[in-house]
Amino acid sequence: MGLCYPGLMFIRETYKKIGGEKRYSYLTLVESFLTPKGPRQRVILSLGNIELPKKFWPTLVEMIGRRLAGQGTMLPEPKKLLPLADRVVERIRRKGKFGARGEDGVEEVQARISGIQVEEPRVLGPVHVAEHFWNALKMGAVLKECGLSGKDILCAKIEIFGRLIAPMSENATVKWVERMALGDLMGEDLSGVRRDALYRFSDKLIKQKERIEGLVAEKEASLFRGGDTIYLYDLTSTYFEGLQEKNPKARRGHSRDGRPDCKQIVVGLILDREGFVKAHELYEGNRQDITTVESLVTKLQGRVQDPSSHPTVIIDRGMASEENLRQIRERGMRYIVAARQTERDKYLEVFEGVPLREVEKKSKGTIKVVGKEINGEVYILCRSEQRESKDRAIRERFQKRIEEALGRLQRAIEGGKLKDLKKIEQRIGRIKERNHRVSRYYRIETNEVNGVVHLLWGPKEGTERERYDGTYLLRTNRQDLQEEEIWRLYILLTRVERAFRNLKTDLGIRPIHHQKELRVDGHIFISVLAYHFLHAIEHTLRSRGDRRSWHTIKQILGTHQVVTVVLPDADGQHVHHVRLATEPEAEQKEIYEKLRVNPRPITRKRITIKKEDL
Repeated sequence: MGLCYPGLMFIRETYKKIGGEKRYSYLTLVESFLTPKGPRQRVILSLGNIELPKKFWPTLVEMIGRRLAGQGTMLPEPKKLLPLADRVVERIRRKGKFGARGEDGVEEVQARISGIQVEEPRVLGPVHVAEHFWNALKMGAVLKECGLSGKDILCAKIEIFGRLIAPMSENATVKWVERMALGDLMGEDLSGVRRDALYRFSDKLIKQKERIEGLVAEKEASLFRGGDTIYLYDLTSTYFEGLQEKNPKARRGHSRDGRPDCKQIVVGLILDREGFVKAHELYEGNRQDITTVESLVTKLQGRVQDPSSHPTVIIDRGMASEENLRQIRERGMRYIVAARQTERDKYLEVFEGVPLREVEKKSKGTIKVVGKEINGEVYILCRSEQRESKDRAIRERFQKRIEEALGRLQRAIEGGKLKDLKKIEQRIGRIKERNHRVSRYYRIETNEVNGVVHLLWGPKEGTERERYDGTYLLRTNRQDLQEEEIWRLYILLTRVERAFRNLKTDLGIRPIHHQKELRVDGHIFISVLAYHFLHAIEHTLRSRGDRRSWHTIKQILGTHQVVTVVLPDADGQHVHHVRLATEPEAEQKEIYEKLRVNPRPITRKRITIKKEDL
């Protein structure tokens, strides 16, 4: 039974049973129309189980009718019905299946120019590109294979696209998606998605992390590149807001974000040589870099399709302990690492007098290398002019700082303000720790004569501090590569650094506001999945000579929109609502062409309303 609005629309309450027992009701907007066989009715759309008292049904239908007819009203409309009426009209226009019958073939009308309006603009460009790569990576099929439902897959798309285009909280993402043309692209109404549904989806998603990452990596391998033999591994940290009392991974440690005041979590990322994510891992915020390599090689063993290829792992000096290198060798893998400073200092004499060969020349300076085989491994000494000036500036700053600190300590001792030898040595230890980059170049001694402590310090004789500036030492067990090839493979680690920058600046991985461990893990996983899209987009552009970042691309595409054009007939009898995409501009067309994306993805939809029926 429904309350009828004369001649056209009415609201009906419908009932359904779930499980044969429980009875639920929901409202539908129904269209009444005449046919040669008599009056008929059809459902325009479902309004869901909204709480709307029956006395407001006629008012809501009137408000919907006025909007479709392009009519205003002098009387105030109920404020609580305004959002609902606007949302229903938008859904009707998107469906394009409602209005006067028998006129669907009309393409030319005489419109009243003063009455033409453009309504409901929705951003199309960025979500259209994201949708294209969603289909290219077959993300829907991947998630379905991992046991996620259709509703979960919809939530996945909203979360990943939101993180890719406008990272924000789940509550804000629900509102954001209503301003996007994703519903137009999918042909679905997304207004019913709620924050709690996104949270529940995140909890399910993280439980399938290993399988999803493996399947997505396989899809990327088939789309973008061949075999997998080079792997890049590095770590970063991201910090929390809040106390994080219920998250055992939230600890204080070395902060790469400059936030030692906050608890943090450590994120490890494994990329292939093209920069595509192979896997990621999460560790406690105080986890030492050197202790994560074992889990790295274990995870890689499970992901490498052809172990006989002896994949090469590239890691930075913070993880290059002898024990870690031994584990890599025992797993049948090879490595390229940066040696630690003590190791560099030890072998620097071996390269004394040996000319370095230039391998790269840029405006900021040249890179030179020379290699030596030592104890069955290859060591490559590298010197960078750009790094040399940077190292010199850092060294001079630390030299000034340690000398000022030692000078203050000496004055305090000589002035009698500090007499206890144990406290003096503690102060010296802290000074060395804070200035560890240069402390090895200084001789610092204390002696006690007749109860009086004396501090003696100064630069060590014969120390050529400047000869270390700009140098670093690479180490590998690969003897099949030339010096330049080894160096070029090592600098691929900058791709991991770029990935971390993208995660932090473009994909909303920091700061983390979630308090539960499962939600935190899900938050980071969604950001990593969004990075799969970001990198696939940028990689595709670079392969076609376009170096622009995703940040730039989404700004350019942001003005490509979907709108509704409302055209009243000149005779005032009909109102036409046309839902269509704006014509892409030249620069937008160029981007779509390079990405192999259809520049006109939206099928034009039209409904025609007879005012006399309303």
